[in-house]
Amino acid sequence: MSRVVVMQIGLVLVLVLAGFSQTASFAQTASFERTRLQILDKGKQELIDVDFQVGEDKAVIVDKRNATVLFEIPYTEIKSISYDGARNRRSELGPLLGIGALFSKSTSHWLFIEYAEGDATSEPVLQFHKDEFEQVIAALEARTGQPVTILTKSRINPTEGSKNVKEVVPHSVERIRLALKPAMEMYGCQITKDEDDKMECKRGRNENRAGQGCGGEKVTGKFKAEGSSTRVEIKTGKGFMGMACKKNWSTPMFNEMMKNLASTSTNK
Repeated sequence: MSRVVVMQIGLVLVLVLAGFSQTASFAQTASFERTRLQILDKGKQELIDVDFQVGEDKAVIVDKRNATVLFEIPYTEIKSISYDGARNRRSELGPLLGIGALFSKSTSHWLFIEYAEGDATSEPVLQFHKDEFEQVIAALEARTGQPVTILTKSRINPTEGSKNVKEVVPHSVERIRLALKPAMEMYGCQITKDEDDKMECKRGRNENRAGQGCGGEKVTGKFKAEGSSTRVEIKTGKGFMGMACKKNWSTPMFNEMMKNLASTSTNK
């Protein structure tokens, strides 16, 4: 075999090995660039475009505006991964799409990745494109060895199934008031009235997004002592203007109030 032939074979082998190496490198990281990250900006929830990268030993979230790494999530630190396929009635699009929009629904695809970051816990919330979310779930399950939990109750759309509330709660009026206030504020509802037997708040107006509506709702909580318990009534008023895109916040605020009551009871 001539020296030229040997050199040609050697060159072919180098190219083949280089190709395998490049393929392996690509296989190590799957990139999903049609992803958005939910952030809190000046008290308002916003969505920014990010690149979600599923690597060999960690997932990385990169801000596409400036290529800044926002999160590095080692798989060994992940506590849970949850998927929320939030279904949203597109009533807010009625004026644009006609009456048919009132009866149509869209599905948005969200992942909650809870992981340990030192002594603290972080949980980035990501929205994925409809053509990529199944690949994301498969990639994460394969790399982390953890199953992705499919949520049966939407976290991204807390108003789903919400209705006005009338309940007797085994706590004093004062404790109810102290627990309801942060529950209202959590959902962007600014307190406008705080009295012994009543609390009111109003949500600011904003652009429509999954589960949030267009804002402007007024929520009223009324309290009446019944022995050592309290009769609680939480009602959402939508008004007339923009009613189609407004949401009922009574149930999520009541549920959050109950969590606050349970938390304060545990800490005593």
